Amino acid sequence: MDCFYASVEMLRLGIPKEQPTIVLQWNMALAISYAARKFGVGRGTQVSVIKEKIPNCVVIHCETLNEHDEIKTEQDHHNDIFNASPEERAAALKRENGFLPKRADVKSTLERYRVASQTIFKHIRCFFDEVCGKNNYVYQKASIDEMFLDVTDFCCDQKNQERFLLNSNSARVAKPDKTLRLFSTDPTSDSPQFPQALKLAELVADRLRVSVMENLGFSISCGIAHNKAFAKLAAGKAKPFNVGVLERGESTRRMVQETKLTKVRNFGGKFGKKILDCLEKNCSPPPLPPSGDANGRVWMLSSVLDVSRDQLEEHLGSSGADFVSEMARGEEYELVEETKTSAVKQFSSVVSFGVERGKEKFSMANGDEIPNIEALRDHGKPKVIARELIYRVVTDSSKNKRWPRNWTIGFMSRGGSKTKAVRFPAKERLSFASLHKEGMRILGSLPKEEVFPMIRLWYNAGNFEERPDNTLDVAFGSSDGSGNKSVFSSSSKKLTNKTKFSSSSGGGGSNTKSKSFFGKKRKTPSASSVQQQKLKPPPSPQPPQPPQPPPPTTDDSRRQQQEQLLSQFSPPKQATDNFVVEENHVKTLSSMGFNTASIMKALKNHSNNIELAMNELIS
Repeated sequence: MDCFYASVEMLRLGIPKEQPTIVLQWNMALAISYAARKFGVGRGTQVSVIKEKIPNCVVIHCETLNEHDEIKTEQDHHNDIFNASPEERAAALKRENGFLPKRADVKSTLERYRVASQTIFKHIRCFFDEVCGKNNYVYQKASIDEMFLDVTDFCCDQKNQERFLLNSNSARVAKPDKTLRLFSTDPTSDSPQFPQALKLAELVADRLRVSVMENLGFSISCGIAHNKAFAKLAAGKAKPFNVGVLERGESTRRMVQETKLTKVRNFGGKFGKKILDCLEKNCSPPPLPPSGDANGRVWMLSSVLDVSRDQLEEHLGSSGADFVSEMARGEEYELVEETKTSAVKQFSSVVSFGVERGKEKFSMANGDEIPNIEALRDHGKPKVIARELIYRVVTDSSKNKRWPRNWTIGFMSRGGSKTKAVRFPAKERLSFASLHKEGMRILGSLPKEEVFPMIRLWYNAGNFEERPDNTLDVAFGSSDGSGNKSVFSSSSKKLTNKTKFSSSSGGGGSNTKSKSFFGKKRKTPSASSVQQQKLKPPPSPQPPQPPQPPPPTTDDSRRQQQEQLLSQFSPPKQATDNFVVEENHVKTLSSMGFNTASIMKALKNHSNNIELAMNELIS
């Protein structure tokens, strides 16, 4: 979902898409609308620079919480985004435009964006259930703003091609106007030689794009290709609000030539640094940019083809060399893994106090470091994270019928970061006061020199006790407040090198009346059928079954090699594009159980802001 946070705020506040809009996190730009990007504003730009470059820009700070704020429910957030009246939106815009909270007293939260993401993803699942059928596609949630779909079986079926690609007069359906056939000799033509499966995929993606805009007011961009990595690249080329289709062969070769190495999926972190070291050692440097700055040289994905297999293996190992060389030839074998539930693995809430780099304090806006347990106990921020964690755990329990076993208390002081894991309180004994009091007791029992002066504090809840009814419809919940839920289920087949969607959304628009996909009416059960369902006798109890042995492993050696390759990710001292990652942030988030590659991406996305990076990782 491109500039997703900005899209949510523009819809929530009724901001037209031509109005430059920027979402802030403290004093820096977090998300930038397309209308604002043409002024040269990027992520991390200071608010003073934003106002100087774009005097009429709408500046909205992301949601914050203090110890006295009432935490909004998911339904409250949903109503604010999708159901507010024009008068309510205008009043909120007037109240929030340009307002900057006092960082020392509050913490940021991304709950509003999580609710919007759930609503959009649920709509997309309903769309594919109706169009493709529940067993004819594979869905994988990649992050709060991205998903992958494998629609190979559906698009390669000749009956489906005839059903969707021919009209009532048996004439061929025209190519959608918003579809870009990337690197084609004539991207606007509707050549009969274009693969029928890709034609069907681009038609479905175009209908999805229109459906999300008409029903929810968000624009999305889709990429279609033969694997996940190139589907994601195709989606990037299609932004905003288009569909990008990439054929095999010459079109894929052109994509390889024109793609920066740093833009390739899974080419970050320590592994990406090894690739760059290999190229710098064995290849001629890339041409200088127009500015003449040697640090601005850019390596392309095709540069890998100039390195021998032995040279790649020397730097990356056998599996790494295979992975990189295959990607440079346009191939990738990572599977689209079925997402069976949207329930997260853990909940986290984090706050910062004094912030340091080395020995020099660079910001007083975040307040002073906490010198002792007495000051921590009286401070408002620890109370905020206790309330936020309880809210998320209790809300999740009502939806997913589960409860966390573990509670991890983490902190960072000048001596580094440490964690303490204890049992999470039972539901009947849980309250804000008791959780806050117990957290202070545990921190007060630790050696003072290890804990203070405190710079950062976080609470994690995880290792859930699962229940049998933790299905996808329960996990997504009902966003419209009606209580009606659909069971989402789809095939868990593992397909390689198939037609894949990469979907992302951005922009903004107004909410409209819900319409059926492809213009068809949705079937609703009659009263008689509902009554018959109620009269059915309950199934007879089945005797307990003996435990079954685990199924044999069916993944091929290529999959095992890639898993081994991904395990090589670890935090580098410096990431690509001249962006320096704070190693202590990486260590902190790693100690909380997050994948290093995801940590690097999140820190880069949020300009080393650990609070927003953590919110992205846990969402």
